[in-house]
Amino acid sequence: MPISSSVLKPVKVTYILANVTNAISFEWIAAKIDKTRCHLDFVLLINHTQPIWLEQWLQQHQVPCRRLNYRSKLDFFRLFFQVWLHLRRNRSQVIHTHIFEACLIGFLAGIFAGIRKRLYTRHHSTLHHRYFPRAVWYDRFINFLATDIIAISGVVRQVLIEKEKVNPAKVHLIHHGFDLPYFTEVSQERVEQLRQKYGLAAHQKVVGVVSRYTHFKGIEYIVDAFAMLLRSGVEARLLLANALGDYKATIQQHLAQLPADSYLEIEYERDMPALYRCMDVFVHTPIEPDAEAFGQTYVECMLTGVPAIITLSGIAHEYARHSENAWVVGYENSESIYQGLQALLDDKDMCEQIGKNAQNYAVNHFSFNAMFNKLVELYL
Repeated sequence: MPISSSVLKPVKVTYILANVTNAISFEWIAAKIDKTRCHLDFVLLINHTQPIWLEQWLQQHQVPCRRLNYRSKLDFFRLFFQVWLHLRRNRSQVIHTHIFEACLIGFLAGIFAGIRKRLYTRHHSTLHHRYFPRAVWYDRFINFLATDIIAISGVVRQVLIEKEKVNPAKVHLIHHGFDLPYFTEVSQERVEQLRQKYGLAAHQKVVGVVSRYTHFKGIEYIVDAFAMLLRSGVEARLLLANALGDYKATIQQHLAQLPADSYLEIEYERDMPALYRCMDVFVHTPIEPDAEAFGQTYVECMLTGVPAIITLSGIAHEYARHSENAWVVGYENSESIYQGLQALLDDKDMCEQIGKNAQNYAVNHFSFNAMFNKLVELYL
């Protein structure tokens, strides 16, 4: 006779995160988790002493959370001991780690604490293979320590199995999930507040980018395409959100060709759904097919119904259909991006249809509940 779920004790799951300071997906997980099935707590490894939003949110919502600060790799042994002690005292049964330091320290502490189920979500694709080849050895070691690995897209699954020779039985394809109303139910009042906050004029077309400044995102090609658009006589404003990163100097060299009042750099905006809705067209053009592991901004834009010009990278391989739910362009190709901008901005009906088709697809394929049900199956 099957055991009633009401008799079973919740599984104790510890999330270990490294330098995650503000990620709304973890707020969704903490808020929506079925407490009859899983008891969740967080360990935050942070390399500074400043207050962080996620820690404050968890405390306000009475989610068990422990923050451990560190300054360098010399502190890793202390962190290992502190995490091991936490896992023992907490009697954790499952650990789920995110980001390199959390994976390395969490898995080693978990093994010594006797935890048999050790999962991590792989958030990068070929980043280390291309830019940091020595880090691939650490990736392989972490893969070895893990009992299960969550691949967030087919691209990541392929990298794990084909490039890093992980046993396919270890790898589980679970796409990122999104709180659908958070993106689909955006009031016009919120949109207007942001338009006023950032001085977005009604007569200007807004071309939006949501991406940190790093090489593989291909932002400089978007800037050059936007310069072509301005020269063609279109009144437009380039909006660059998450405008921080190690490639900032190069991108600003490209921005120097634009009139100062034709673009806007935003380092941080909390109300991202309303910011997407300020855009007439969204552009995201990573430079290679496997540059993105997933590319959450693809799906965030889809959920808000804004038409997108994209290259095929990460999750885009699995959904994008040219001129149906996206406008697909070539890699590292400013001319192709410019042509896409012209095509969409000149045809309002096509813009609306692409945005609507994209939104319908995202609602049906990237829900938070679908993702989390698959995660819970792994935890139990």
